[in-house]
Amino acid sequence: MFFGFDKRGDIVPNFLYGSEQKTINLLFLTQFNSCVENELKIPLKYAKNGDLKDIFTKMVKALLMPKELKFSKANKFCITSNLILFSLFNSTKPPILASKPSLKAAKLASMFLNDGLVFNANELFRNFIFNKISRIHQDKKVYIENGIIYISVQDKPVVGILPAFKTFDIDDKKSYEKEIKLALNLSKKTPRIYIALPRQKGLKKHITVQACELDSANSCVKIVPYSITNKVFIKKFMNNNI
Repeated sequence: MFFGFDKRGDIVPNFLYGSEQKTINLLFLTQFNSCVENELKIPLKYAKNGDLKDIFTKMVKALLMPKELKFSKANKFCITSNLILFSLFNSTKPPILASKPSLKAAKLASMFLNDGLVFNANELFRNFIFNKISRIHQDKKVYIENGIIYISVQDKPVVGILPAFKTFDIDDKKSYEKEIKLALNLSKKTPRIYIALPRQKGLKKHITVQACELDSANSCVKIVPYSITNKVFIKKFMNNNI
């Protein structure tokens, strides 16, 4: 499953089919920003209008806008940056680059200049969760092993998080059977295993998995809705206060 855009338009995971464009934009940008260095982060206000490619193109243009004059040393001319930007705005064949661009606008443009910008949706979701948990649990060891996020105390994993960026249907057991089997197997190593899915219709609270493979006294497996954006941000976003 993929999330992003190419020359044909947006590529959206199936559980987002039918969602408003600004919702799709917001979910993508929030996760994208958690995976890139600070200079490439895009303000979430750009999620309000256009499709995903529009967002990135508008951000590049904004970075190129003249700023208030400052008496400082002039930057060196970067031919790589200029070639990238020329290709973007003139729809020409992307250049074969011999060096990395130095301009922020060109660095961002180079990410989607060739065939768009497409991520593995699960990896994008996992990195978002990992970065968020790492900030919250700075006193603990947080790491990824075989695609699973672990929280460890005294070198012993106490929580395992299995991210799955997919649709959840409680009446369709086959849709989450794979994750359940993996979680039950992981519970032998870690007492608490959470299968994290994006918060969505039909999944707004924790669901405890009952299985004979679990030692009910020491182990638990839960399907949990993971909010990619918080309520405080959503309120500001909808009220145009960003």
